[in-house]
Amino acid sequence: MFNWHLGYATRDPQGKIKELSLGGEAVSPDLADSHQEHLNILTEALENPPYAQLSAQHGKLFEALNELHSGNFPSLSYKEKLDPLPLLLDSFLSAFRAFDDRTRKWLSGRYEPNILNAFRASLSHEYDTVFAYRFMYKLRNYSQHCGLPPISGHSRRWLDHDGAQRREVTVTFDSTELLRRFDKWGQPVKSELQDIAGEFSVAEMAAQLMASCTIAQAKLLLSISRHLQESADFLISCDRSPSGPQTVPVLIRVDPNSWRDPEGLRDLQLRYIRPELAHFLESSLRQSETILAEFENSHTTKK
Repeated sequence: MFNWHLGYATRDPQGKIKELSLGGEAVSPDLADSHQEHLNILTEALENPPYAQLSAQHGKLFEALNELHSGNFPSLSYKEKLDPLPLLLDSFLSAFRAFDDRTRKWLSGRYEPNILNAFRASLSHEYDTVFAYRFMYKLRNYSQHCGLPPISGHSRRWLDHDGAQRREVTVTFDSTELLRRFDKWGQPVKSELQDIAGEFSVAEMAAQLMASCTIAQAKLLLSISRHLQESADFLISCDRSPSGPQTVPVLIRVDPNSWRDPEGLRDLQLRYIRPELAHFLESSLRQSETILAEFENSHTTKK
């Protein structure tokens, strides 16, 4: 039979545990199970959501595009910097698809149906109102059927007023080439590509798609905020550690039998309570509200 205790660990400046305090009386195993469930709810939503992988892939693509656009590299390395872009774009498109699929699976297994329906509705709204979202959604289908998306880089050189040589690189799609290679764009994307009738920016499409997904993620976090706050409050209620940066609240599982033999191994299991996630939740919800407010303001301005 194991006993659980609410206690805390004291760490040295390098983060190594140097002392454990079991605290007061043992607590029920049900509390330990509840803690794990509430911790899972917060980590799923705040630390490891599908959106995090999408953001990471967009960051890699943005960094590579930004380096090209800056033009601050030797001419001989121009092709070397352009060559990885199709694969980076393809990885971003894969993460986009995973953001949709994995978020739906997560929500359907964790929350009531209206939460999933609201997420679906928010993505449908982005598809209906944002060309970049529609185009990149179809471009993912292109990638699955035809291989890496075709993109081009164009370098422009000039001397500015002080005689210094400048260079600008643009990275583009070609709508005519995309229409020639793939016939399943559907409407209205096919007509929109025909209307473009030429080149358009890869960076702009990626940035606008990311903005759409960020809006959907912000709406999602706010829609489950009540559940997340309940879990945050539970973690805070389990914190019995004294204040100070060197102490960490933990649940400690002890096997009393292992302590009867002075020479035997001590059977301990630690589960960190992590009340800092409650503060992370607070800032994440504020950020989500700001994102949606900025979106509403820009939408009103455009009207």
